[in-house]
Amino acid sequence: MRCKTSSQCRMVKLSMIDLAGSERASATGCVGERFKEGANINRSLLSLGNCINKLADGSSYIPYRDSKLTRR
Repeated sequence: MRCKTSSQCRMVKLSMIDLAGSERASATGCVGERFKEGANINRSLLSLGNCINKLADGSSYIPYRDSKLTRR
C-alpha cells in the first residue's frame, strides 16, 4: 500500500475465523447441545455477513454489537 501522506493511510485489523459446524441442522442430524451450538454459529455468521454487507454498501450504521463475533 502506498500513501502520499500519513493522513491518507488507514490501519485495519482483519481476523479470520474458522466456524466449523455451520452446516444446516437437518443435514447433520444434531440434537441437544450440538444443535444449540450450531444455531449459535449460524447466528454469528449471519451477523458477520450483515456487517460485511453494510461496510460494502458504505452504510453509516454497522451492526457490530449484534454478535460477540463482530464486537470490537
